[in-house]
Formats: sequence, C-alpha cells, structure tokens
Amino acid sequence: MALNNKQRESLATHLDTVANKPCQMCGASDWEPDDEFLYLSEDPTQMGRFAVRVITVGCRNCGQAVLFNARALGI
Repeated sequence: MALNNKQRESLATHLDTVANKPCQMCGASDWEPDDEFLYLSEDPTQMGRFAVRVITVGCRNCGQAVLFNARALGI
C-alpha cells in the first residue's frame, strides 16, 4: 500500500526533526524513504490481524535500511 501525500509529509517532517541522524554504518546523511508500507508478521497467514506496518528508509550511500513503525509516527 502506497503512502499518500499527507503521510509522505508526516514522514518527511519526522525525518527532518526527530530522526535527522547520520547513518550508523557509513556516517552519511542521505536518506531515501520507501514509498510503500511494509507489513511485518511472524505468521504470514495472519497478516491482517498481527502485522506491524512499517516504513523503510534506506541510506543512499551504503544501503542500510531502517524501519519506522507507522502507527508510532501517526501514519
């Protein structure tokens, strides 16, 4: 499921204010958020009930991926 414009703006604000840290792997500060939600679940048959919706943000320099809980961000 793709992020809508309001969700993209909320994520951008969070990345600019709270999560504006350099990459832990390479020290770069060049992040690229994914445009879609990722759903994590221990049991793929229970995706609708027990999945955590996250947003992946990747370092453009080294490729490290960081996950943000969408609900905690209000998205």
